[in-house]
Amino acid sequence: MNINRIFHVSAITAMFPEFAQGAELDINTIRKTGYRLLKESGIPTTFFHLSWIMDTIEFTMRKGDTLQAFKPIHYPMYWLAGKDLGRMIANAVSQSDHALTKDYVMQGREAMTFEVALTRYANTQSPKLNVQLTPVWVLKIVGLFNKEARLAAQIGSIFSNYKEEFRAEQTWKELGKPQYDIESFRK
Repeated sequence: MNINRIFHVSAITAMFPEFAQGAELDINTIRKTGYRLLKESGIPTTFFHLSWIMDTIEFTMRKGDTLQAFKPIHYPMYWLAGKDLGRMIANAVSQSDHALTKDYVMQGREAMTFEVALTRYANTQSPKLNVQLTPVWVLKIVGLFNKEARLAAQIGSIFSNYKEEFRAEQTWKELGKPQYDIESFRK
């Protein structure tokens, strides 16, 4: 089979595992292995390393009139709108030089903790949504009996001390800056 190029979308932790400060989640082990294997394959690959996508607030954290996440989250992350992600990937695909393997760090304009992001998003809705942040330790206890809570506790444990640094300068130069913020991405 003749493969000319691979476009691969993954989490930012595949390229920068140090952001997780030693914490590990099974899916991140798989992501890092996939990243390494694609790099070693010799097939030109364009990697898109994503920070948190704003759209996950609506599609995975919203339960009726409540936004649910975990706490504590000590450091902010660079949330990126799905619309910006799509436009930036399209710009990368349309570029003519696909002979080299390339890494793009996909981050939004502004760093926010979960609580700030969810609160700001909740305030854009009418009626305003409630924000419910559950302590990770509570999720761990509930996770003894509930698979969904167990996964949320694992993710919350990773992100409670996750320290993402801004690394998207070059991506923005090549693919354009993000246009949307937490208040405007769903409009």
